[in-house]
Amino acid sequence: MAGADGCPQGWVVARVQGRRLLGIEVVAAAELPTTGAFVCIDIPIGLPERGRRTLESQVRARLPGRGSTVFPTPVRPILDAPGYWEANVLSRELCDGRGISQQTWHITPRIAEIDALLAADPALDERVAEAHPELAFTTMNGGVPPVSKHTAAGLAQRRALLAAWLGEAVVAALPARLGTARADDVLDAVAVAWVAQRWAGGRAEVFQDPECPRDGTGRPMRILC
Repeated sequence: MAGADGCPQGWVVARVQGRRLLGIEVVAAAELPTTGAFVCIDIPIGLPERGRRTLESQVRARLPGRGSTVFPTPVRPILDAPGYWEANVLSRELCDGRGISQQTWHITPRIAEIDALLAADPALDERVAEAHPELAFTTMNGGVPPVSKHTAAGLAQRRALLAAWLGEAVVAALPARLGTARADDVLDAVAVAWVAQRWAGGRAEVFQDPECPRDGTGRPMRILC
């Protein structure tokens, strides 16, 4: 099983088996370990043609005070926009006047990478799914969202939560940086690997809109935890 979180260099990937961390590295999208493994990725998977997914509001309801960490998923036509201005115009046309944030625009290339990867092999829909690190850490913490990961206290809290799963020595040995990946990227990758482990064991919670479970390409729209 594996978890992946985007970073400037590519994707931080944490591989796990049971309560063991098998390895952590930075790879390109084409090198994600999708063969025979359950993989959870911190990126939107399953894109609406217009409007908003309900998944984000479902997850935000579980993150009191931390809902801003869940960005709206862009509509699929934005993947072809040449720049932020054009993407913002498209979003306003297709999302009832709502534009796209700079933060969402900046992760659009990563969304497109995973979308292309899944389009090339539809069978991956059964083994690759979206997960959200803040939701994972909140679930580990008994439903209480941790403090911001951009603080020393927040990073320490996340390490402690992961240590309850993998052991203190393993978590203490996690790199503070891994190429261009920061400490929070590394911890987020391990957190969504925890979700992949739950998914493989049939224990994952699935957030999905029963009225719109798939996007226009047939890809599942869901967030796992």
